[in-house]
Amino acid sequence: MNKKLLRQAAVAMALGSVLAASMPAHSAGLLEGLFGNSGDLGPSTQRSWKLAQFTTVKLVEDKESSTANNRHPAQVDASTLKSQLAGIQVSTRDGMEPLFADDELTELVPVLSRALSLAKPVDDVLLVTNARRGSAMSAPKAVTARLFVTADGLNVVVRDTRFSFMGDYINTRIEPKFEYGSRVQAGPASLKVSTGASKRGDWVVVPVVTVSTASASTVATPAQPARAATAATVSTPSQPAQPAVPATPGSPAAIGDEIEQRLITLKRLRDKNLITEEEYQQKRREVLQKL
Repeated sequence: MNKKLLRQAAVAMALGSVLAASMPAHSAGLLEGLFGNSGDLGPSTQRSWKLAQFTTVKLVEDKESSTANNRHPAQVDASTLKSQLAGIQVSTRDGMEPLFADDELTELVPVLSRALSLAKPVDDVLLVTNARRGSAMSAPKAVTARLFVTADGLNVVVRDTRFSFMGDYINTRIEPKFEYGSRVQAGPASLKVSTGASKRGDWVVVPVVTVSTASASTVATPAQPARAATAATVSTPSQPAQPAVPATPGSPAAIGDEIEQRLITLKRLRDKNLITEEEYQQKRREVLQKL
């Protein structure tokens, strides 16, 4: 093989690595994760979910011991979670922009919701997500964050908002060491939130419809104090506090909600031509068989 062909092969391999590492997980991996034979996002013992080479959600016993236990496990309403995460803005050199892209959240939210439902009181959820934000030609950059539920709502502590490392990785093949947000040490991120409260420049708290399965207790919005209740309740930003009656995991209502979310995600993938019509119909039949 001559030098020209060797250079072409090297360029092709580098481009393939960039695409694989930054591609949202709407390939076979995502379909298997959302609509595979298991019918869920892993067993109750699962602690880590890898959506792409540098997109991972994991549970760690790493809540920084000087703080109180989290309100975990927590059943979080996925649609509310996506809406609240979409409202987080980050300051960049080009101005304020959403911390996460919409497609990015579509893939992350079901996994984050699952992780929070399996988390122990001493667990935090650590997130790294590497994606292209903006134009299709923009370089992939990573967001790293720590998430956990308290009486105030869902805490999101961000370390890196636009971590660019793919060039170095392609050249050296050395994987980066990711750092996550910390309760005790402020990071460089500058965040704003449309609904919720800022505890620090890199730390926001957003209200989510969530009930802790560890105990019957209220999860209040940041604007309201937590209060005892005979049944778990939550207030949303636009509505007065109401008793929330979540679906019991494994109940027909919970299964129905899960199937509905998967069908919505599946249709979105088809509408964006990320899967074929044949794949859509096949996976749709598999999901509906669970009714």
